[in-house]
Amino acid sequence: DTTKMFTPETGIVPTQKSLNTLDYSEIHTTLSVDWKWGVFTAGKDFLEWGYGESGKLVLSDKAPSFPFIRLDIYPVPWLRFNYFHGWLTSNVIDSNNIYPTLVEGSSRLSYRSKYIASHTLTITPLYGLDISLGESIIYSDKLQISYLFPLMFFKLADHYLSNYDNNIGDNSQFFMGISSRNQIKNTHLYGTLFIDEISLENLFNQKKEHNQTGFTLGGSIVDLPVDNLTLTTEYTKIYPFVYQHFIPTDTYENDSYPLGDWIGNNVDLIYSSLNYRFTRGLQLSIWGQYIRKGGELDPKYSWAPQNLNLPYPGFLSGLRTNYLYGGFDIKYEIINDLFTRIKFQSIKTESELSNGLFDNKILNEFYFYFYFGL
Repeated sequence: DTTKMFTPETGIVPTQKSLNTLDYSEIHTTLSVDWKWGVFTAGKDFLEWGYGESGKLVLSDKAPSFPFIRLDIYPVPWLRFNYFHGWLTSNVIDSNNIYPTLVEGSSRLSYRSKYIASHTLTITPLYGLDISLGESIIYSDKLQISYLFPLMFFKLADHYLSNYDNNIGDNSQFFMGISSRNQIKNTHLYGTLFIDEISLENLFNQKKEHNQTGFTLGGSIVDLPVDNLTLTTEYTKIYPFVYQHFIPTDTYENDSYPLGDWIGNNVDLIYSSLNYRFTRGLQLSIWGQYIRKGGELDPKYSWAPQNLNLPYPGFLSGLRTNYLYGGFDIKYEIINDLFTRIKFQSIKTESELSNGLFDNKILNEFYFYFYFGL
């Protein structure tokens, strides 16, 4: 559903769509077994990774949930290890697997298989301080035993499987995160770095080499200057072509929605919010954010542009769109697990035209919820 593409709302897979109706289904289910130093889980649900209130850079709930197996190990209090393997939807038709059905003019279709594997190591050297390093890989066409081994270095496995041929290889990523809680009293400082592709030789020359990276830096302060008041501010910047790939089955997506931050790439965002809890069941949030997003770029520019005699696009290349958001959210728990909620947001959109001028639009949205449970 294209109307949900550039919003933080989870993407949907329509089962029926017409001018007046849009039907879809979503199911979450997990089954776990745990022991003294670990947990094994199988299910279909969201897997989130990264720090940020406005969005998660590495894994978010933007894309529809997917089936997975997951292993969490915590042998000592200062060390944690996580591995998962997931089954994604590529939305790429397998042209070698089309055959007729018993209905005249109708053919059986199937998508190319697509998978994700990821592992993360988290160290806690001080109470409240977490430092995480992780790696993930998107691969397709057939299940690889190499990526089912939790301790495998995926990048080296890709080199072995592809024989260093980009047209055969898979799409690997590295990421890291740091979270500091109460090293400064009542303060949470955090950051996330996502590396899709990088050239260390020209790390600070974005136009010479394709450094496809993104980062989030942010922090929050609680009870200052007023008790029960939380102030959060963060900045996110994602360079062109992050999450994309010139092989359609190897994009960092599930069902054509990004697995990472909902704002996509070639974009930056600054976000702030105030949250105040009046009583145990009543809280108010006021928030605003400003987004600058460049144009959609052809993924072929990201693959060895020097070999194609093409210039590498800089940050915010293409026709730009600016978004200014502001709103508030009031939630009240009437009785245990029975909630009512009022939400309002205003969105101002400035779309750049080919003549350099901007077309401005304002959209106001108001929501009222009444629900039971989480």
